Amino acid sequence: MFDCAVGERAIHYRGHVKMMGAIQPFISGARSKTVNQPETAPIQEVADLFLESWKLGVKAVAIYRDNCKVAQPLSGKSEKGQQVLAPAGVGAAAPKRRRLPDDRTEIGRKFRVGEYEGYIHVGVFDDGTPGDIFVDIAKDGTTLQGLMNSLMIAVSMGLQYGVPPEVYVSKLSHLRFEPSGPTNDADIRAAKSIPDYIFRWFGKKFLDVDQQEEAGILSMEVRAQMAERYANGESKPATETAPGQTALFNPHEDAIECNRCGGRMVRAGTCYTCRDCGTSTGCG
Repeated sequence: MFDCAVGERAIHYRGHVKMMGAIQPFISGARSKTVNQPETAPIQEVADLFLESWKLGVKAVAIYRDNCKVAQPLSGKSEKGQQVLAPAGVGAAAPKRRRLPDDRTEIGRKFRVGEYEGYIHVGVFDDGTPGDIFVDIAKDGTTLQGLMNSLMIAVSMGLQYGVPPEVYVSKLSHLRFEPSGPTNDADIRAAKSIPDYIFRWFGKKFLDVDQQEEAGILSMEVRAQMAERYANGESKPATETAPGQTALFNPHEDAIECNRCGGRMVRAGTCYTCRDCGTSTGCG
């Protein structure tokens, strides 16, 4: 037995070409076979293989250079079953999954969005960073429950492979679709959707104050920081609108949360107007 493509007992890639050259005189059509080259093969060796195939009368040849695609059906394995790594300095290191132990510490919350109730479970590593997240919706077996489980599995896998929590908070908070409505959270009084609430709560637990403010999560810590900053007469730089231009006034600087829909209310004169539902605080 021998490995014809990869492994320590593999046939040399020139052997594949010579084998096709040996049988070509006995067939009228073309006989093509994949010629497997190592990842370290330079361009000149690829060119030499095509030239040698032509000299031997081979009518068709396919060359594959190891790891030239993101995914491939076969890869080299060591005798211990571990994937053979590329030489140092060649290619990027493969991402590693950081798994949570069976006995883990969890942070959870019972939440309500509109008429829907559920439970959030976040498993954390010893350093306090989140390693997985799962959500149980009270109405089990529904399409909503199935879609929520699928989303949380994907997020959990991403967290274990090193996706920063702030990425999920940025992408999945403030999504608007039903069911939505008031919540039982004093910091997030209304949610635009169940994922909106989950990931704003997630951000409140695992992001620092500056990241929370950037994501539009107005927790008690964020409100305190904003109040202290304004009391000291400090403000953020004006929002950049275009290359070489700077806005003279940033209406989002002191945005507050809408009591009706949970959206962001921006200053309009001396009052605030919600960008989402149009609610206004009125001008006094």
